[in-house]
Amino acid sequence: MRTEIALSNIKEMIEKDGIEFIMKESKRLLDSGAIDKDKFVDDEFALPKIVLTVVLESLADQYRPRHDEYKEDVENLKHF
Repeated sequence: MRTEIALSNIKEMIEKDGIEFIMKESKRLLDSGAIDKDKFVDDEFALPKIVLTVVLESLADQYRPRHDEYKEDVENLKHF
């Protein structure tokens, strides 16, 4: 597959599901009561970074290849 096609498909996936999922899941986590939001008054980016970390890990799980043959490729790319 050419780089341009892969990037086009990535962009399509992000535009289709990415932003909407990130915002919806972020709101759900922030409203869950699982974390004391007042603890982050002095650092306005700490809480968003924490939430975004959890949301992106969840999003990654949704896109993780289901075929075992691709798991090695995923692990390999993590080194670059």
